[in-house]
Amino acid sequence: WTGHLHYVDVHDDDVGGGCHPSDFDKDGCAFDYARDCAKDECAVGAIVNFTNILSSYYHHHENDSVDKEEDDIWVEMKATSLKFITHIVGDVHQPLHVSRSTDTGGNDITVKLTSSNNEEEEEDLETLYSYPTTDRNGNLYGHGHSHHHSHNLHSVWDTTIIQHAISKFYQGSFESFQQSIEKDVASKTLQTFSSSECMDGRNKDCVSTWAQESWNYALHSAYAHVDGTEISTGDSLSDDYLEGRLEVVKKCLGMGGIRLARVLELALGTAEGKEEEELSIMVEDKEEELSLKKISALRGALS
Repeated sequence: WTGHLHYVDVHDDDVGGGCHPSDFDKDGCAFDYARDCAKDECAVGAIVNFTNILSSYYHHHENDSVDKEEDDIWVEMKATSLKFITHIVGDVHQPLHVSRSTDTGGNDITVKLTSSNNEEEEEDLETLYSYPTTDRNGNLYGHGHSHHHSHNLHSVWDTTIIQHAISKFYQGSFESFQQSIEKDVASKTLQTFSSSECMDGRNKDCVSTWAQESWNYALHSAYAHVDGTEISTGDSLSDDYLEGRLEVVKKCLGMGGIRLARVLELALGTAEGKEEEELSIMVEDKEEELSLKKISALRGALS
């Protein structure tokens, strides 16, 4: 039931002629909460709602005493909200999670990966990176599904750009790639970029600006070849595309980390240090504990 909360469909089908990489400032080619997130049913609405739930449930003990049964409900709601926030804040910073409804966020655009340096490497590059196994709702593709044995534009932005970068620039080490993101987070460039903006996950207008940012990257970077022409089904993407878009991907990851850390600080409103201890109690599974360690590391880089 949560699948549609992991992305934003910008309804380009409501825009005459649609939305294309060459469309700058075209009427309708922007994220519109009323149109694209009706009834709060999109990633932006989910972040706002779950952050407000987390904040409210986290502070409930300060005002009321509750019995154990009710307290168990509060604890479960806090943990559930935290899990959704950490996941969906990441989703909204993947540009093709805020993208055109007409191609389901690039999932319907099948592409081929080729090497721009050596034609003999073309087949190797095509099979080097993992094919998508799930759609944007997290549903597994069946073996008969066309995308199970082919790349699509959405999967390129989900995994392939990062896989290519790790292989070529980070000696095959995911940890080295992650460390490079942490350095970016601590950089003056990202700090300056983020210092004056709103990062309150409880505020619809704040989160909407993040969605608009991702939409801009989607329309003008993800959907466009290196030469600016629009990517269509069946097109080839070279390593020039993968490497040329890496800077956008890293910036999105860095800003996602900065914003997530700040969202939790504002929602919880507790002294630094105490919240990590409380959060580790709220979330028991190892995957979420790892996310919390990353949040703590990001906070350390910001201090």
